[in-house]
Amino acid sequence: MAGLLTASNSANAVPIEVYASGTIHEGYDYANELGLGVGSLDGRTVTATWTYDSDYLPDDYYMGIYPDFRWYNEPGVFTQWIITSVLIEGSANPLEEFAYPGGHDYLEVGDGDIPSISGVPSGRDSYGINSNSSSVPVIPGPGVYLDSRASFWEIEDDLIHGLSGYQVFDWADNDATDGGHGAFRLSSGAGTSVYGLYTLDSMSARVRVL
Repeated sequence: MAGLLTASNSANAVPIEVYASGTIHEGYDYANELGLGVGSLDGRTVTATWTYDSDYLPDDYYMGIYPDFRWYNEPGVFTQWIITSVLIEGSANPLEEFAYPGGHDYLEVGDGDIPSISGVPSGRDSYGINSNSSSVPVIPGPGVYLDSRASFWEIEDDLIHGLSGYQVFDWADNDATDGGHGAFRLSSGAGTSVYGLYTLDSMSARVRVL
C-alpha cells in the first residue's frame, strides 16, 4: 500500500509513525545496555520506530534543485523533530530517545516517476529517515546520545507518490529490484555502548492514531 495524505489533512498537524524491521548482520553490546550480556548481536532481529509531527517538517535542504528528490533537513541548524525507539530481539530494554532541543534529524524522499535533473525519470523510489539526539544526555551520563536510521529503495513497485514528507506506504524486500538497510548506535563520552547494522525486511509509514 502506498499513498499521499490529502492537502486538507496535511494543512493540520499530522502525526506520522515509521516502522522498520530487519536482521542485524553486524552489532555488539559493549556495556550490557540491552540486558543480554556483553557480546555480539549478530543474527538478532531489530524493530525500530520513528515518530514525527508534520508541523515540524523542515524545508528541503536543496531548495528544490532536484525535481525528483527532497531532503527535509535544517541546514546548519541542529533541530530534533523526530523521536526514535529501537527494540532488539530478546531484550526488554528498548533504546529510546527523548525530545531534547538539539540533534540532527532528517527525512529523504525520492520519486522515480518524476523526471530527474537530467530530464529522465530514474524509475527508482527511495525513502530514508534519521533521528540523532544531541550531546545533551538522553539517559543519565555525560554526552549520551542515540542515533537511529533506516532507508529503502525500490524499482519495480511504485510506492512513493510525489515528494511530500507525509508519505504512507508498506514496503517489503521481496526481490532483486529493491533493498534496504538500517543502523542504530548508543554512545557516550566513553565511546559506543551498543550498535547494530541491519538488513531491512520491511518498512512502513502510516498516520499515527492518537
